[in-house]
Amino acid sequence: MTRRLCVFLVLIMGTAGAAGLSGRWRADSTFPRGGRVTEYLELQVKGSALQGSFTDGFGGHHAIEDGKVNGVTLSFSMHWDQKGRCNVTGVATSDGGIELKLVTPAATRVVLAKREKAR
Repeated sequence: MTRRLCVFLVLIMGTAGAAGLSGRWRADSTFPRGGRVTEYLELQVKGSALQGSFTDGFGGHHAIEDGKVNGVTLSFSMHWDQKGRCNVTGVATSDGGIELKLVTPAATRVVLAKREKAR
């Protein structure tokens, strides 16, 4: 009985965590050589599928491709520039954010996205 309850709670928490990733997220980034940009992530979770878009700090709009959600973790890729793709992995944090690791042909960086408040 206890084992079934634990399995049930893990399944519910994973489903709630995945659904909780849907929405608009904002990440403020500072680069090592100075400069600051704000980036936005629009996420829609349907089961284990992840869709949406990423707007970089320079106005580039990138559609999410191959998006997947597994509990509170996510992964996707997107066309980045003429040099290739950006691969992204992320995990929901205990404070309600998402820690994202972006790997582009030029660099790898980690950003913390916070849920954008309703306007």
